[in-house]
Amino acid sequence: MSKRSSHSRAFSSLRAFIASLLLSTLNPQVAAAVKPKFIILFSDDMDYGNLSCLGHPTSNTAHLDNMASEGLRLTSFDVAPWCVPSRSQLLLGRYSARTTLGRMGSGGKGEITDDEVTLAQSLKKAGYRTVMVGKWHLGYQQVKYLPVGKGFDYW
Repeated sequence: MSKRSSHSRAFSSLRAFIASLLLSTLNPQVAAAVKPKFIILFSDDMDYGNLSCLGHPTSNTAHLDNMASEGLRLTSFDVAPWCVPSRSQLLLGRYSARTTLGRMGSGGKGEITDDEVTLAQSLKKAGYRTVMVGKWHLGYQQVKYLPVGKGFDYW
């Protein structure tokens, strides 16, 4: 597939996804019929070229390559230098410099505060079921700061 047709397909998919989200917020009956299903894969310590679908000459990532070929790849995300700020950017929708989480390491008492609305909480409000798999590192001193307290149905 040419680079141009790949970009065109990605843009069309993105337009359809945004349109279905807008329709679902305007009309609950439409929401049930057009609500798209999606998976967000968020990986630590993975360089842009580590997947074979992105050009790595020796990595065999067939399952991820298949998902990428059938879905929408959003490959421009501004990451922070380590996992906690990158996760907070994804879940809160803003740069980590604009978010105060506190100390997250061992013994830290940092957390996503109650006044923050996460992506999972917004999706749950729109009728989605949400699952978080993997490490959290965004607050763990109290149950309300764990993924199930921040909008995820299952962790």
